[in-house]
Amino acid sequence: MTASGDNRRVAQQQSRRRAPFLGLDSREMILFGLVVALLGSTVGYVLTAWLGSAGVVEGALIAGCAVAVAVFILLLVKPSPMPAKKVSSHASLFFSLYLPAIGLVAIASSSDFARLLPYLFWYYPLLAYSKFNNVGKLGELLERLMIGGPIILLLVYIVAHSEVLEPDLLGIIWAAVVAHTAYIILLDRLASYREALADARARAEEIQRGAETLRQNESRFLKVMHEAGLGLGMIDMDGRVAWANDTVTGWTGQGTIISRPFTEILSDQHRQSWPAQVRLLQGGDIPRIQFEWTVEAQGRRRIIESSFFLARPTGTLPGGIIFISRDITDVRELDAQLRQSQRMDALGRLTGGIAHDFNNLLTVMLGSAEALKHRFGQETEERELAEIIEEAGERGADLVRHLLTFSQKQMLRPQSISAASLVRASILLLKRGLPESIELLTNLDDGDWQILVDPAQFESALLNLTVNARDAMPASGRITITVVALRAKAGESGSVSGDQVVVTVSDTGEGIPPEQLARVFEPFFTTKPAEKGTGLGLSIVYGFVKQSGGDIQIRSKVGEGTDVRMTFPRYCGHI
Repeated sequence: MTASGDNRRVAQQQSRRRAPFLGLDSREMILFGLVVALLGSTVGYVLTAWLGSAGVVEGALIAGCAVAVAVFILLLVKPSPMPAKKVSSHASLFFSLYLPAIGLVAIASSSDFARLLPYLFWYYPLLAYSKFNNVGKLGELLERLMIGGPIILLLVYIVAHSEVLEPDLLGIIWAAVVAHTAYIILLDRLASYREALADARARAEEIQRGAETLRQNESRFLKVMHEAGLGLGMIDMDGRVAWANDTVTGWTGQGTIISRPFTEILSDQHRQSWPAQVRLLQGGDIPRIQFEWTVEAQGRRRIIESSFFLARPTGTLPGGIIFISRDITDVRELDAQLRQSQRMDALGRLTGGIAHDFNNLLTVMLGSAEALKHRFGQETEERELAEIIEEAGERGADLVRHLLTFSQKQMLRPQSISAASLVRASILLLKRGLPESIELLTNLDDGDWQILVDPAQFESALLNLTVNARDAMPASGRITITVVALRAKAGESGSVSGDQVVVTVSDTGEGIPPEQLARVFEPFFTTKPAEKGTGLGLSIVYGFVKQSGGDIQIRSKVGEGTDVRMTFPRYCGHI
């Protein structure tokens, strides 16, 4: 056996012997044995002194034993106690030397066999004590000494007092040898049983700890997966959901999806191709199935990205298809917003460049028309033509100004002013452009927070939004203008950070279809007839808000109405 094997065996033996016995731990058990030894020594000394059956040397040894045991007890219970293992070893070694010595003294003092019996009896509790407390090579040595000690003393007695040996006494001695042997065998079996019981208990505790650790790890793993927003699940060989975590269940908006066909939660687009893909996966033609699918739950449409892997049966675990999914709805929305922002930026650059070039041409045209007007007299046909050219040029200049506003290159004259006060000042102008069938409501509560905008452009933007809302309600309806102040939130990010003032124009009109909503801010895009709009209204508002450092968003639902939300940063400085 190797050195590591010996060390492991000794460690196991030590663990078994020091395991709780009769509800006592190792230190308590050692203390209990020493107290018994102290009581026995004390009672033995009192009885031998009272009966006068012990000699001086024998009495001194018994008294010395009591003193030594008391010292061991003190070493075990003092404020800074000696290690229990060391006290046990010292006490066992002391008794192993003490019992043969006092036994030999008793044999030398008298031939009476009864004098020897008390010391022989002491070997039995001592052997049990050492059996369950002492380990290693010292423990094995002490055990051999205690097993052979009574036999040696009996042999010494037989040799020293052969003259008193009678058949009855020989029978008693033989019975003592047999009882001693039987006790050793019984004690050995008891120790083996105790070690086996300790091993079984240790294995059971280890299995229980392993199971508890496994449950904790499983719970921690599922919690991490849930917090990370990952959906995990398994589809059995019959195509039903064998298990799924709370994330998947939450996406579907159903109480439970366990034991239900997986195709029930798939979108129509993938439901048709799912069986064919599963056959390819099970046949080994493809390593995995990957696709994006949509799920409708709680009034919200989610986009789910999923990967499906084949899990072969292993042992008692059934086979199936394991899937890992994540919600990428926000990612797709951010991608769409980014693409829209880049598209609008490109349109703005193109529009700004064209507007500048067109403005140069208009300058020449207007200058020439002005020169022609001065060359020809009043009421002439030529002067009328020059005035028509000048009027067309002015209209072109207005168009250029609108385009420059969209491209965020229009000259603004910003002022620090309250948005609520600007709306109040525009109410009369806005109402003039609305029929009696349309109700105009306001909810203005910005706490007198200031924003930095061009008042004229703000009024123009408000008028454009109101006119668009009016055109979306040909019969009747309601327009609501809301101004609210919003405090900055920790960790909040967006195009407008910090405190904000939000101006919202809402209507109860026809709404805008989703396929048109992404293009409403493009110049010249309009859903109105050609005679009713140029398609520049919302693009002008977009350019003004962006140039003022704000953000604009539009939400609409067909049949319910449209909300246009302009967000401006709160201004706390001075012009």
